[in-house]
Amino acid sequence: VLAPLYALLIAYTLSSIKKSWLWVLVVVWCIESVANQIHDFKVPAQEEYKLTLESFLNEHIADDKTVAISSVDGNHQLMYLAHRKGWMLRLKNLTNAKELTYIKERGGDFVVVDKKITTLKPPLPLHSANEYFEIYKL
Repeated sequence: VLAPLYALLIAYTLSSIKKSWLWVLVVVWCIESVANQIHDFKVPAQEEYKLTLESFLNEHIADDKTVAISSVDGNHQLMYLAHRKGWMLRLKNLTNAKELTYIKERGGDFVVVDKKITTLKPPLPLHSANEYFEIYKL
């Protein structure tokens, strides 16, 4: 509702500025916009380990297997990086036998735990692990 009003206010303001100053304003505005978002072009150092998930899964799980990946508040980032079909498993359900049975009954094959976000271990046999992730067999 406010966007059209803001657009009119900005248009009126820009039309009242002299043309020589308008170009300066537009250039400064563009520089500020790029500088404000520059951090989006680089993966933060503390998040780089997530980029190893796909290769780790490729070494230990066939491509057609489905996975349930532990997450904080249903964040799907690891599922996208895994390039697998499956489910997001909230941390509170990681040790819930009923939830794990539900996933297995619907075709789930493995549970992937991000060791950087939790120390919880599901009540399942460990299939494989590295310094960042653990894979459990459902």
